[in-house]
Amino acid sequence: MRILFVTPEVYPLAKVGGLGDVACALPKALRKLGEDVRIALPKYEWIRGKEKVADIGFDFNGYKKISVELTSVDGVPVYLLGNDEFFGGKVVYQGGKEETIKFAFFSKAVAELVRRLDFRPEVVHCNDWHNALVQLHLRLLQDKTPTVFTIHNLKYQGARRGLTLSDVGVPKTASDVSEKGSVNPMKAGILYSDIVSTVSKMYAKEITTKTYGEGLHKYLGKREIHGIVNGVDYDVWDPEKDQHIYRKYGLDEPDGKAENKSRLLEEIGLPQDQETPLLGMVSRVDPHKGLNLIAEAVPRILSRTEACFVMLGGPGSQNTRELWRRCLGKATRSKLF
Repeated sequence: MRILFVTPEVYPLAKVGGLGDVACALPKALRKLGEDVRIALPKYEWIRGKEKVADIGFDFNGYKKISVELTSVDGVPVYLLGNDEFFGGKVVYQGGKEETIKFAFFSKAVAELVRRLDFRPEVVHCNDWHNALVQLHLRLLQDKTPTVFTIHNLKYQGARRGLTLSDVGVPKTASDVSEKGSVNPMKAGILYSDIVSTVSKMYAKEITTKTYGEGLHKYLGKREIHGIVNGVDYDVWDPEKDQHIYRKYGLDEPDGKAENKSRLLEEIGLPQDQETPLLGMVSRVDPHKGLNLIAEAVPRILSRTEACFVMLGGPGSQNTRELWRRCLGKATRSKLF
């Protein structure tokens, strides 16, 4: 099967969050199963292509053009869609209205790419709001290529105050993609995709409820949501090959695991004791990750038993980080980075 996997980030070319990891690992796994998977990615200014494929012009509030270059990631072909006006910045996500317009342009560019390349996908797989308008544009272009839309995080929808259909290059006939007075790309993906999926069976159920539906539950409730758990790339997460740990180890040489634990505790300044359990967590410091529950539980655990807790926290709100610091500040065997 020919599949075009559309994403705003893919490791190692451009990675901000977990989507970058998924966009690398999933296409690679599908190619191992014999599927012809290729990736479509914006050509950010720090990425270099290996081969020029095409130039494609189209209307997006006036004539615009993308250069299409080809590179690869772990054997997976990657189409790089270049346009200095939209992708010339130094970051993947800059926030604000400009960010939504940038990825609206990317969505239109992908739809044009599908129609004009020799590689003709049988399925277009889009991910999160950043390419959620691809499905709508294919429909407007009367292209019947089946589409899959995966929701990784429903909270972020690309809606900005005052954002109009014209801003994102969509005609007035598609007014159903607006929500509460502004264009909502996530809603477009939900309405126009042939199949909607998300990252677990539980999340598939939760997002159809008012509590977790982030204002879009009434639309999600009308769709069949397929919950598919994200996998793990064992080519990367293998302690026998990992270049980022203190010492490699495996089933035949398990001693390295104890050394890694000891050296980590030494580096971060926690007591070194092989008999003391070490609890670890890597997450964005964001309330919807359920961190408030863990922040309540960890001090209790550490007050009742000899254990250490280490958390590596990605970007999050200042209020959430302060909550963690207050909670973990009561526990002497804890660190937050």
